[in-house]
Parts: sequence; structure tokens; C-alpha cells
Amino acid sequence: MGASPERTRGRCYVHARGRFVMKPDGLCFYNNDGHYLESIAKLFEELQVGGFLITPGDLEYESASQYTFRFESPTVTFDCWPSGRGTWSFVKRLLHLRGHLKHTDTVLAMGPTVGCFLTLLLAPAKARRILYSGIAFTPSGILGPLTRRLESVALRRSHAVLCTGKHLQEEFLRRGARHVECTVPLLNLQTSVLDQPPPRERRSVEHLLCVGHLGPRKRQQDLLAAGRLLLERTGSCPVIHLVGRGDLEGFRDANKETIELLGSRLVLHGHISDPEVLAGLYRQADALVICSLAEGFPRVVYEALLHGVPVISTPLPGLTADFTDGQDMLFFPFGNPQRLADCIAGLGHDPDRLNSIVERNRVFITSRLSRTPVEQLAAILEMPCQ
Repeated sequence: MGASPERTRGRCYVHARGRFVMKPDGLCFYNNDGHYLESIAKLFEELQVGGFLITPGDLEYESASQYTFRFESPTVTFDCWPSGRGTWSFVKRLLHLRGHLKHTDTVLAMGPTVGCFLTLLLAPAKARRILYSGIAFTPSGILGPLTRRLESVALRRSHAVLCTGKHLQEEFLRRGARHVECTVPLLNLQTSVLDQPPPRERRSVEHLLCVGHLGPRKRQQDLLAAGRLLLERTGSCPVIHLVGRGDLEGFRDANKETIELLGSRLVLHGHISDPEVLAGLYRQADALVICSLAEGFPRVVYEALLHGVPVISTPLPGLTADFTDGQDMLFFPFGNPQRLADCIAGLGHDPDRLNSIVERNRVFITSRLSRTPVEQLAAILEMPCQ
């Protein structure tokens, strides 16, 4: 039973990518997707949007690393794509999607994916169309030019585009989007931290934190190699804390020699589901390290800045557009443990710069979080459809 029309903003359709399986007691999502969709559901319930639908994308088989999504709301309905592959399955998905969209007042498409763009293009003319994109779309293969064109049309048809960094804002405006705003990830952030006293003053770098899925794209092995270099140079290195799900045993085997050399200076925490435990690691850390080859605007950056933790990162476009090297963050080249070791050592030997970075970033995060996603989307929902 939906909320009363007087208290809702109409019927909203949300297209969101997700990995899930069906179970008798509800939908089961991989952890990040589960929290992600739960955040969207809570956000739209707070906005008093009635009867909206979330369509997770890719069906996958059950895994031990899943999070059961049990969010219940009289205003929220969940739906899934018809399964299958091939041309006929694709046609069935389009018909399924069109059937939902024809009675929709607002469409929020979480991208960037081809399904996200199709959702915006198939939305009725009367509907308000909102695109949320945390990263740039990078089409490949023989259909690359076509999907790039599809994205351009979707951008121009959208009444508002929400993105997570200045570089995306500038690109989307250049490509014809009508209204583009920077926003924060639609994930639960402990913004109450900003109401607490300023972060502690740091005099050295004793603990390093790296948060992310263990895998080739995140390149945690570069941090381990940097720790090894510091040990060889000076006989010591900060304690390295790795947090994230993934093939832990495979990671141990691939980096066996370095892990043995680091010994107690390396702590492999695995996945941490308790936000308070993770917050404790942020408070303990003297720097967050990001070694990734590709990211949008990493959520871990928001978490680090909320807790007053400086960031050492590869030059990801989502970060270099908002932060100055040496003043707001320290950047090192992709796949270069030597330069990463130099950044860690330099920050540890310069406590004044360490604390100056913390102060500058507190100003940035306070400004960026001056409006909550609820407040931002509420204002967009009040904008006239042109």
C-alpha cells in the first residue's frame, strides 16, 4: 500500500545496477550493492516519493559474501530484469522497462551503463529525468561509438545530472547537459563526525590505511612494495592496514615474500561490515593510501576527509580536479611504489604539512556536505520540467 498522494511527489522509477539473487526471505545483494540500494530506498522514502521501483541489473549466483537486503517500506517496490541473453532477451527487457516507465513521473538512472541511458531515453516526455553518474562512461568494442552517442543523447534529455567531481561536471556541461551539480555518493556517510572536535594533531605517519576490494585494479601490492622499500631504506615503515573483501588467500600467495618481510607491520583485516570498527581504523590512521588504476571519486576519500585523514593517491581524474598536489593531497604515478614510498616518508618527516592538509580538507568536506543528498534531490524534484 503506497503513501497517500498528498504526501508523495508522484511515482518514481530508479534504474540501478546491482548483483543479486532471489531468496524466499527477500533479495540478497553483494555487500556494496545492498547498502547502495538500501541508501537509495531510504533517501526516496525520506523524500516521500511513492511507489517507486528499483531495477537491479545483472543476475548472479549466490555467494558467501552477500548482504541480505531487508529494507521494507510501503512506498517501495522492487523489480528485476527478465533474465537471459541474446536479442530476444534484450527486447523483453526493453518492453519490461517501457511498461514500468509509461506511468512514471520521475526517472532516476544510476549510471553510467547502457541500461541507464536507455531508461532515460524510454522515459515518457512528461517525466522528470535525472542521471546520477559517479564515473565517466568509457565505451569499448565495435559498438563503442554508438553507446557514446547514446550517452550524449541521454545527457541532453536529462533535466538534471548529478556527478561526484568537477571533472565530470565540466565534461557533462561541455557535452550538452542542461543542469549539472556535484554531489556526494548516495551511500551512508558518518557526517555526524563533522560535529565533533577537530581531528587530532599528527606528528608522524605510523599507520597507513588502504580500503578496497583486493584485486588487480586496486593494486594494493604497490603499497606493500612501498613498505618494503621503506624497510630497506630506513629499517622501519608504518603499519599497513588493508581492508576489503576479495581473494585473501590468493593475495597472500601472490605477495608471499613481501608479506613475510613486513611481518607485524602488515595487518590484513579482510572485509569489515561494522561501520564503527571501520571508523576506528580511520581515526587511527595517519594517511589513507589509494593505489587504484581507475576510480570515479572514491567513497573512501569522503570517509578519510570526514575523519581528518590525509590522502596519498594515484592521480585519478576525479581527485586531481578537486585537489592540489602537495597542498590538499599527495599524488604519485600509477604503479610506482618508489614514488609512493617517497610520499609516505616525506609526509612523515613534515608534520606541519601533514596537519595543514588535514585543515584544508576539513574545509573542503564541510563545504561539499553542506547539503545532504536528500536536500539536493528535493530541490531538483521541485525544479520545473523544461
